[in-house]
Amino acid sequence: PNGLHYFNLTVVDILKNNKTIWASNLTVNETSGANKIIINNSLSIPNNQTIINASETASATIEFKTNRSVSNTIATISSYTQNPGTPNTGIPALNKYLEITTDSQLNDSLSWAVITIYYNDSDIPPGYNENNLRIYYNAPNGSWSPYISPNGGVNVSANYVWANTTHFSLFGIYVLPTCSDGL
Repeated sequence: PNGLHYFNLTVVDILKNNKTIWASNLTVNETSGANKIIINNSLSIPNNQTIINASETASATIEFKTNRSVSNTIATISSYTQNPGTPNTGIPALNKYLEITTDSQLNDSLSWAVITIYYNDSDIPPGYNENNLRIYYNAPNGSWSPYISPNGGVNVSANYVWANTTHFSLFGIYVLPTCSDGL
C-alpha cells in the first residue's frame, strides 16, 4: 500500500565483526510502486568495507569496498515494483528493481559492490527456469546488460540473485533468454 512507512536500516563494518557503525529508523515513502530509502546521516566507512542491509523494505543487501576511507557520504536506495528505466523488451522480468545512487565521494572511491536482491518462487514467470535468473543493469545508453558468471548468478535454495559490480545504477531481475553461463 502507498503511504509513509518506517524502516530500520543497519550499516555494519564487516571488518570489525559486523559491529553496527550506523543505524537509524528511516522514513520510507512508498508511492507509485517504489520504496525510497535515503541514507543521509553521516555514513562513514572507516575500514573501506561495509554492508547495507535493506532486506526488510527493499529485499536487498549491498556489500561494498572502497579504495579509501570515506565519511559523511550519501547514498540513495530505491526499490521499485515497476521498471522506472528504459524498458527491456522481450525479456521476462520479476518486477523487482533496485536503483542505487551515491554522492561523488562514494562513487569515486568504489572498488567493488556485491548487490543481492531476494525474490519469492511465486515471482518467477510460469514456464521459466529459476536457474536463468540474473541481475541486469540499465546502462547510460538505455540498454540492459546481464551479470553472468563469474560476475553474477542465482542461489535457488536461498532465493536471491547477485551481481558483483564496480558501479551503482538501476538494477533489475530478469530471466536470461537462454542461460549463457553454463547452467
